[in-house]
Amino acid sequence: MEITLYGTESANYTQVVNSISNLLTEAGIDFRLKENENIDEFLNKKITSVPAIEIAGEDIISLKKNGEFVQSLRLLLLNILRKNNFGNMLKIVLPTDFSDYSKIAFDFAKMIATQNQSIIMASHIFTPDIVELNGVIHTSYTHEKACREKLTKFVENYRAKACMDLKVDPLIIDEFLVGYPAKEITKLAKNKNADLIVMSTRAPQSFLKRWLGSVANEVVSNTNVPTLLIPPNTKINNFKKIILALESPEDLKHILPKIQWVKQMKDSHIEVLHIKNTDIDEDIDFDLVICEHLDWPLKFNAIQAKKPTDILLNLSEADTNDLIIIYHKDRSWLLDFLNKSDSKKIIGHMKVPILVVV
Repeated sequence: MEITLYGTESANYTQVVNSISNLLTEAGIDFRLKENENIDEFLNKKITSVPAIEIAGEDIISLKKNGEFVQSLRLLLLNILRKNNFGNMLKIVLPTDFSDYSKIAFDFAKMIATQNQSIIMASHIFTPDIVELNGVIHTSYTHEKACREKLTKFVENYRAKACMDLKVDPLIIDEFLVGYPAKEITKLAKNKNADLIVMSTRAPQSFLKRWLGSVANEVVSNTNVPTLLIPPNTKINNFKKIILALESPEDLKHILPKIQWVKQMKDSHIEVLHIKNTDIDEDIDFDLVICEHLDWPLKFNAIQAKKPTDILLNLSEADTNDLIIIYHKDRSWLLDFLNKSDSKKIIGHMKVPILVVV
Protein backbone atom coordinates (compact mmCIF):
# COMPACT_ATOMS: atom_id res chain seq x y z
CA MET A 1 0.00 0.00 0.00
CA GLU A 2 1.31 3.43 -0.97
CA ILE A 3 0.55 6.36 1.31
CA THR A 4 1.48 9.96 0.53
CA LEU A 5 1.69 12.50 3.34
CA TYR A 6 1.41 16.16 2.34
CA GLY A 7 2.62 18.83 4.73
CA THR A 8 5.58 20.58 6.29
CA GLU A 9 7.49 19.87 9.48
CA SER A 10 5.38 20.42 12.59
CA ALA A 11 4.36 18.56 15.75
CA ASN A 12 1.18 17.27 14.11
CA TYR A 13 3.06 16.26 10.96
CA THR A 14 5.57 14.26 13.01
CA GLN A 15 2.80 12.58 14.97
CA VAL A 16 1.08 11.49 11.76
CA VAL A 17 4.32 9.98 10.41
CA ASN A 18 5.05 8.13 13.64
CA SER A 19 1.48 6.92 14.13
CA ILE A 20 1.14 5.49 10.64
CA SER A 21 4.60 3.92 10.59
CA ASN A 22 4.38 2.35 14.05
CA LEU A 23 0.83 1.04 13.72
CA LEU A 24 1.17 -0.49 10.25
CA THR A 25 4.51 -2.05 11.13
CA GLU A 26 3.06 -3.66 14.27
CA ALA A 27 0.00 -4.79 12.30
CA GLY A 28 2.26 -6.49 9.75
CA ILE A 29 0.91 -4.43 6.84
CA ASP A 30 3.23 -3.75 3.90
CA PHE A 31 3.29 -0.04 3.08
CA ARG A 32 5.37 2.71 1.53
CA LEU A 33 5.09 6.14 3.14
CA LYS A 34 6.05 8.99 0.83
CA GLU A 35 6.42 12.49 2.29
CA ASN A 36 5.67 15.44 0.03
CA GLU A 37 6.53 18.97 1.19
CA ASN A 38 6.16 20.65 -2.22
CA ILE A 39 3.78 23.60 -1.79
CA ASP A 40 3.14 23.80 -5.55
CA GLU A 41 1.74 20.27 -5.45
CA PHE A 42 -0.50 21.23 -2.54
CA LEU A 43 -1.99 23.93 -4.76
CA ASN A 44 -2.27 21.67 -7.83
CA LYS A 45 -4.14 19.05 -5.80
CA LYS A 46 -6.29 21.75 -4.17
CA ILE A 47 -5.13 20.84 -0.67
CA THR A 48 -6.33 23.62 1.64
CA SER A 49 -5.12 22.18 4.94
CA VAL A 50 -2.13 20.08 5.96
CA PRO A 51 -1.16 17.52 7.09
CA ALA A 52 -3.17 15.64 4.46
CA ILE A 53 -3.07 12.00 3.40
CA GLU A 54 -3.55 10.24 0.08
CA ILE A 55 -4.12 6.47 0.38
CA ALA A 56 -3.38 4.28 -2.64
CA GLY A 57 -4.08 7.10 -5.08
CA GLU A 58 -7.60 7.73 -3.78
CA ASP A 59 -9.15 10.93 -2.40
CA ILE A 60 -6.95 13.16 -0.27
CA ILE A 61 -7.99 13.49 3.39
CA SER A 62 -7.01 16.60 5.35
CA LEU A 63 -6.66 16.15 9.09
CA LYS A 64 -8.56 18.52 11.34
CA LYS A 65 -6.81 20.95 13.63
CA ASN A 66 -6.85 21.86 17.30
CA GLY A 67 -9.19 19.80 19.49
CA GLU A 68 -10.31 17.56 16.60
CA PHE A 69 -6.87 16.53 15.39
CA VAL A 70 -6.56 13.36 17.49
CA GLN A 71 -10.01 12.09 16.56
CA SER A 72 -9.44 12.74 12.85
CA LEU A 73 -6.05 10.96 12.99
CA ARG A 74 -7.60 7.94 14.69
CA LEU A 75 -10.29 7.82 11.98
CA LEU A 76 -7.58 8.03 9.34
CA LEU A 77 -5.75 5.08 10.89
CA LEU A 78 -9.00 3.10 10.89
CA ASN A 79 -9.51 3.91 7.23
CA ILE A 80 -6.05 2.60 6.37
CA LEU A 81 -6.47 -0.52 8.50
CA ARG A 82 -9.89 -1.37 7.01
CA LYS A 83 -8.34 -1.56 3.55
CA ASN A 84 -6.05 -4.30 4.88
CA ASN A 85 -8.59 -6.15 7.07
CA PHE A 86 -6.65 -4.83 10.08
CA GLY A 87 -3.55 -6.90 9.29
CA ASN A 88 -2.50 -9.18 12.15
CA MET A 89 -4.14 -7.08 14.87
CA LEU A 90 -6.16 -8.94 17.49
CA LYS A 91 -9.74 -8.71 16.25
CA ILE A 92 -12.30 -8.68 19.08
CA VAL A 93 -16.02 -9.04 18.30
CA LEU A 94 -18.06 -7.36 21.05
CA PRO A 95 -21.84 -7.89 20.81
CA THR A 96 -23.77 -5.24 22.72
CA ASP A 97 -27.41 -4.63 23.61
CA PHE A 98 -26.51 -1.34 25.34
CA SER A 99 -27.24 -2.76 28.80
CA ASP A 100 -25.05 -2.31 31.87
CA TYR A 101 -23.93 -5.92 31.43
CA SER A 102 -22.73 -5.15 27.91
CA LYS A 103 -20.74 -2.23 29.32
CA ILE A 104 -18.97 -4.68 31.64
CA ALA A 105 -18.09 -6.84 28.63
CA PHE A 106 -16.77 -3.72 26.87
CA ASP A 107 -14.51 -2.99 29.86
CA PHE A 108 -13.03 -6.49 29.59
CA ALA A 109 -12.62 -6.19 25.81
CA LYS A 110 -10.86 -2.86 26.26
CA MET A 111 -8.59 -4.28 28.98
CA ILE A 112 -7.51 -7.08 26.62
CA ALA A 113 -7.10 -4.64 23.72
CA THR A 114 -4.84 -2.28 25.69
CA GLN A 115 -2.36 -5.12 26.18
CA ASN A 116 -2.52 -6.39 22.62
CA GLN A 117 -2.48 -4.49 19.31
CA SER A 118 -6.24 -4.77 18.81
CA ILE A 119 -9.37 -3.60 17.06
CA ILE A 120 -12.70 -3.82 18.91
CA MET A 121 -15.71 -4.51 16.67
CA ALA A 122 -18.70 -3.27 18.65
CA SER A 123 -21.71 -4.99 17.11
CA HIS A 124 -25.44 -4.79 17.62
CA ILE A 125 -27.73 -7.35 16.04
CA PHE A 126 -31.24 -6.05 15.47
CA THR A 127 -34.00 -8.63 15.18
CA PRO A 128 -36.99 -6.90 13.57
CA ASP A 129 -40.56 -7.38 14.72
CA ILE A 130 -42.46 -8.56 11.66
CA VAL A 131 -46.20 -7.96 11.48
CA GLU A 132 -48.57 -8.90 8.67
CA LEU A 133 -51.41 -6.45 8.11
CA ASN A 134 -53.89 -6.99 5.28
CA GLY A 135 -51.44 -9.22 3.50
CA VAL A 136 -48.60 -6.68 3.75
CA ILE A 137 -45.45 -7.38 5.80
CA HIS A 138 -44.42 -4.51 8.11
CA THR A 139 -41.25 -4.13 10.16
CA SER A 140 -40.39 -1.63 12.84
CA TYR A 141 -38.17 0.80 10.93
CA THR A 142 -38.34 3.33 13.77
CA HIS A 143 -37.01 0.77 16.27
CA GLU A 144 -34.23 -0.26 13.89
CA LYS A 145 -33.25 3.37 13.31
CA ALA A 146 -33.12 4.02 17.07
CA CYS A 147 -30.83 1.01 17.58
CA ARG A 148 -28.53 2.12 14.76
CA GLU A 149 -28.30 5.57 16.34
CA LYS A 150 -27.55 4.04 19.76
CA LEU A 151 -24.64 2.04 18.37
CA THR A 152 -23.31 5.04 16.44
CA LYS A 153 -23.58 7.25 19.52
CA PHE A 154 -21.85 4.64 21.70
CA VAL A 155 -18.86 4.48 19.35
CA GLU A 156 -18.74 8.24 18.70
CA ASN A 157 -18.79 9.04 22.43
CA TYR A 158 -15.87 6.68 22.96
CA ARG A 159 -13.91 8.18 20.07
CA ALA A 160 -14.54 11.75 21.24
CA LYS A 161 -12.92 11.01 24.61
CA ALA A 162 -10.08 8.82 23.29
CA CYS A 163 -6.47 9.91 23.43
CA MET A 164 -3.88 9.19 20.74
CA ASP A 165 -2.21 6.36 22.66
CA LEU A 166 -3.81 3.17 21.31
CA LYS A 167 -2.54 1.26 24.35
CA VAL A 168 -4.77 3.46 26.49
CA ASP A 169 -7.76 3.84 24.16
CA PRO A 170 -7.78 1.07 21.51
CA LEU A 171 -9.40 1.58 18.13
CA ILE A 172 -13.07 0.68 17.76
CA ILE A 173 -15.48 0.26 14.86
CA ASP A 174 -19.24 -0.36 14.77
CA GLU A 175 -21.01 -3.21 13.01
CA PHE A 176 -24.81 -3.02 12.81
CA LEU A 177 -26.43 -6.22 11.59
CA VAL A 178 -30.01 -7.37 11.07
CA GLY A 179 -31.00 -10.95 11.85
CA TYR A 180 -30.84 -13.51 14.62
CA PRO A 181 -28.14 -12.62 17.19
CA ALA A 182 -26.27 -15.92 17.49
CA LYS A 183 -26.22 -16.51 13.73
CA GLU A 184 -25.03 -12.98 12.94
CA ILE A 185 -22.39 -12.97 15.70
CA THR A 186 -20.99 -16.26 14.40
CA LYS A 187 -21.03 -15.01 10.80
CA LEU A 188 -19.42 -11.69 11.71
CA ALA A 189 -16.61 -13.41 13.63
CA LYS A 190 -15.95 -15.69 10.66
CA ASN A 191 -16.11 -12.97 7.99
CA LYS A 192 -13.80 -10.66 9.94
CA ASN A 193 -11.43 -13.51 10.81
CA ALA A 194 -11.89 -12.59 14.47
CA ASP A 195 -9.61 -13.92 17.20
CA LEU A 196 -12.00 -13.47 20.12
CA ILE A 197 -15.67 -12.96 20.93
CA VAL A 198 -16.47 -11.20 24.22
CA MET A 199 -20.06 -11.64 25.40
CA SER A 200 -21.93 -10.52 28.48
CA THR A 201 -24.84 -12.17 30.24
CA ARG A 202 -27.87 -10.61 31.79
CA ALA A 203 -29.27 -10.38 35.30
CA PRO A 204 -29.30 -13.48 37.52
CA GLN A 205 -33.05 -14.09 37.10
CA SER A 206 -32.58 -14.82 33.38
CA PHE A 207 -29.00 -15.99 33.76
CA LEU A 208 -29.30 -19.62 32.68
CA LYS A 209 -31.64 -18.84 29.86
CA ARG A 210 -29.39 -16.13 28.48
CA TRP A 211 -26.14 -18.00 28.98
CA LEU A 212 -26.98 -21.60 28.23
CA GLY A 213 -30.39 -21.53 26.66
CA SER A 214 -29.99 -19.04 23.86
CA VAL A 215 -27.39 -16.78 22.32
CA ALA A 216 -24.14 -17.72 24.05
CA ASN A 217 -24.84 -21.43 23.88
CA GLU A 218 -25.66 -21.22 20.18
CA VAL A 219 -22.55 -19.14 19.46
CA VAL A 220 -20.31 -21.65 21.24
CA SER A 221 -22.10 -24.42 19.33
CA ASN A 222 -21.28 -22.96 15.94
CA THR A 223 -18.13 -20.85 16.10
CA ASN A 224 -14.49 -21.85 16.04
CA VAL A 225 -13.54 -18.51 17.60
CA PRO A 226 -12.65 -18.55 21.33
CA THR A 227 -15.55 -17.02 23.25
CA LEU A 228 -15.14 -15.11 26.51
CA LEU A 229 -18.29 -15.24 28.65
CA ILE A 230 -18.64 -12.52 31.30
CA PRO A 231 -20.93 -13.24 34.28
CA PRO A 232 -23.09 -10.37 35.58
CA ASN A 233 -21.62 -8.00 38.16
CA THR A 234 -18.08 -9.20 37.46
CA LYS A 235 -15.44 -6.78 38.69
CA ILE A 236 -12.91 -5.74 36.07
CA ASN A 237 -9.54 -7.26 36.93
CA ASN A 238 -6.48 -7.92 34.87
CA PHE A 239 -6.14 -11.62 34.02
CA LYS A 240 -3.26 -12.44 36.35
CA LYS A 241 -4.27 -15.79 37.86
CA ILE A 242 -5.52 -17.98 35.01
CA ILE A 243 -6.71 -21.58 35.20
CA LEU A 244 -6.41 -23.61 31.99
CA ALA A 245 -8.36 -26.87 32.37
CA LEU A 246 -7.23 -29.60 29.95
CA GLU A 247 -7.88 -33.27 29.42
CA SER A 248 -4.58 -34.33 27.87
CA PRO A 249 -1.03 -32.98 27.28
CA GLU A 250 -1.57 -32.81 23.51
CA ASP A 251 -4.42 -30.37 24.01
CA LEU A 252 -1.92 -27.71 25.09
CA LYS A 253 -0.30 -27.65 21.65
CA HIS A 254 -3.68 -27.05 20.05
CA ILE A 255 -5.03 -24.38 22.37
CA LEU A 256 -2.06 -22.04 22.83
CA PRO A 257 -2.01 -20.76 19.23
CA LYS A 258 -5.70 -19.86 19.62
CA ILE A 259 -5.17 -17.76 22.74
CA GLN A 260 -1.93 -15.94 21.99
CA TRP A 261 -3.41 -12.75 23.43
CA VAL A 262 -3.49 -14.35 26.91
CA LYS A 263 0.32 -14.47 26.94
CA GLN A 264 0.41 -10.68 26.58
CA MET A 265 -1.64 -10.01 29.72
CA LYS A 266 0.54 -8.20 32.23
CA ASP A 267 1.90 -10.29 35.15
CA SER A 268 -0.22 -13.28 34.13
CA HIS A 269 0.37 -16.78 35.51
CA ILE A 270 -1.33 -19.74 33.85
CA GLU A 271 -1.96 -22.90 35.85
CA VAL A 272 -2.39 -25.84 33.49
CA LEU A 273 -4.84 -27.95 35.44
CA HIS A 274 -5.43 -31.61 34.71
CA ILE A 275 -8.58 -32.79 36.50
CA LYS A 276 -8.41 -36.57 36.25
CA ASN A 277 -10.81 -39.25 37.40
CA THR A 278 -8.37 -42.18 37.08
CA ASP A 279 -5.06 -43.17 38.63
CA ILE A 280 -3.25 -42.99 35.27
CA ASP A 281 -0.22 -40.75 35.73
CA GLU A 282 0.25 -38.26 32.88
CA ASP A 283 2.14 -35.67 34.93
CA ILE A 284 5.47 -36.34 33.20
CA ASP A 285 3.83 -35.96 29.77
CA PHE A 286 2.37 -32.59 30.79
CA ASP A 287 5.74 -31.41 32.11
CA LEU A 288 7.43 -32.34 28.82
CA VAL A 289 4.86 -30.43 26.76
CA ILE A 290 5.09 -27.37 29.02
CA CYS A 291 8.88 -27.37 28.55
CA GLU A 292 8.23 -26.89 24.82
CA HIS A 293 6.52 -23.58 25.59
CA LEU A 294 8.96 -21.79 27.87
CA ASP A 295 7.89 -18.43 26.44
CA TRP A 296 4.54 -18.92 28.20
CA PRO A 297 4.07 -18.35 31.97
CA LEU A 298 2.88 -21.93 32.55
CA LYS A 299 2.96 -24.21 35.55
CA PHE A 300 1.33 -27.62 35.95
CA ASN A 301 -1.04 -28.98 38.56
CA ALA A 302 -3.09 -32.17 38.70
CA ILE A 303 -6.16 -32.94 40.78
CA GLN A 304 -7.99 -36.23 40.96
CA ALA A 305 -11.75 -35.97 41.31
CA LYS A 306 -14.82 -37.95 40.35
CA LYS A 307 -16.68 -34.76 39.40
CA PRO A 308 -14.52 -32.20 37.57
CA THR A 309 -17.41 -29.75 37.89
CA ASP A 310 -16.98 -29.63 41.67
CA ILE A 311 -13.33 -28.64 41.28
CA LEU A 312 -14.15 -25.96 38.71
CA LEU A 313 -16.88 -24.55 40.96
CA ASN A 314 -14.45 -24.16 43.86
CA LEU A 315 -11.87 -22.54 41.60
CA SER A 316 -14.39 -20.17 40.06
CA GLU A 317 -15.39 -18.86 43.47
CA ALA A 318 -11.83 -18.29 44.68
CA ASP A 319 -10.87 -14.63 44.90
CA THR A 320 -7.40 -15.40 43.54
CA ASN A 321 -8.68 -16.58 40.14
CA ASP A 322 -9.29 -14.06 37.36
CA LEU A 323 -10.04 -16.29 34.36
CA ILE A 324 -10.91 -19.92 33.70
CA ILE A 325 -10.20 -21.39 30.27
CA ILE A 326 -12.09 -24.54 29.30
CA TYR A 327 -11.07 -26.59 26.28
CA HIS A 328 -11.98 -29.97 24.82
CA LYS A 329 -11.16 -31.23 21.35
CA ASP A 330 -14.61 -32.82 21.07
CA ARG A 331 -17.18 -30.03 20.65
CA SER A 332 -20.10 -32.34 21.49
CA TRP A 333 -18.42 -33.22 24.80
CA LEU A 334 -17.91 -29.54 25.58
CA LEU A 335 -21.50 -28.64 24.76
CA ASP A 336 -22.76 -31.52 26.87
CA PHE A 337 -20.55 -30.33 29.70
CA LEU A 338 -21.91 -26.79 29.43
CA ASN A 339 -25.52 -27.95 29.41
CA LYS A 340 -25.72 -30.76 31.93
CA SER A 341 -27.31 -30.08 35.30
CA ASP A 342 -24.11 -30.04 37.37
CA SER A 343 -22.58 -27.54 35.00
CA LYS A 344 -25.62 -25.28 35.13
CA LYS A 345 -25.08 -25.08 38.85
CA ILE A 346 -21.48 -24.07 38.23
CA ILE A 347 -22.32 -21.48 35.61
CA GLY A 348 -24.88 -19.96 37.93
CA HIS A 349 -22.30 -19.55 40.69
CA MET A 350 -19.27 -18.50 38.69
CA LYS A 351 -17.84 -15.13 39.62
CA VAL A 352 -15.03 -15.01 37.09
CA PRO A 353 -15.05 -14.94 33.26
CA ILE A 354 -14.89 -18.19 31.32
CA LEU A 355 -13.03 -18.52 28.02
CA VAL A 356 -14.48 -21.38 25.98
CA VAL A 357 -12.16 -22.73 23.28
CA VAL A 358 -13.19 -25.35 20.74
